[in-house]
Amino acid sequence: TISSSTHTLGLYFEPRTGLLYKEGFPEVFKRPDFAVIEQVFDFVELLEILENHIFDFLKNALWDEHEPTILIGRSNLFPLQDDYSILYSGYESGGYDHMIGVLGPKRMDYARNLAILDFIRSELIRRREPTD
Repeated sequence: TISSSTHTLGLYFEPRTGLLYKEGFPEVFKRPDFAVIEQVFDFVELLEILENHIFDFLKNALWDEHEPTILIGRSNLFPLQDDYSILYSGYESGGYDHMIGVLGPKRMDYARNLAILDFIRSELIRRREPTD
C-alpha cells in the first residue's frame, strides 16, 4: 500500500461520491513524530479540516499534469499545522478530477514519497487509457 511504502497516511479523493479515502493510520502513527499524544491530536484535527474542506482544497489546489505538488508546513492550504506536509497529484478520469496523495510529518523522505506517488499516478493513468 502507499502508506506502508511512504510511512504516511495515503489519501484518495473519489469525486463521484465526494469521499476522501484514507489508509495507513497504523503506519503513520508508528513514526517517532507521534510519540507525544498532542501530535496525534493535531494530526487528526488537520485531517478533519482537510475532509471537511476537500472541495475547497481541490478548487484552490495547484495542479500540474506531470508533477506531484508538495505543500510543506505553513505553506500548505491548511495553515493550522506547521509540522505536516501534503504531497498530492491529480489526474482526470471519466470527466472528473481525482486526487491521490500522502499526508504526514514534515520530516519525511520527500524524494522517495514523490517517486512512489508519481509511479501510482502513472499507473492509474495508464490503466484508464484504452488499449489498441
